[in-house]
Amino acid sequence: MLVKTSDVYEPHQQQEPRETPKAAAAVPSYSSQALFHGQKEILIDHHGCSYRLRITRSGGMILNK
Repeated sequence: MLVKTSDVYEPHQQQEPRETPKAAAAVPSYSSQALFHGQKEILIDHHGCSYRLRITRSGGMILNK
């Protein structure tokens, strides 16, 4: 259902696309094999908290605190 919010149409001004800095675009990537080393779950320590990352039977991943 569409709701009319205003009788005045204000066109959206298009902005020129900004270039992404190369340093921000380069995000590190790790294979799951490199992280898990054949195991089904790993623990990740982040600021003193442990997180459990596990591979599901269907091949997905679940992260729990």
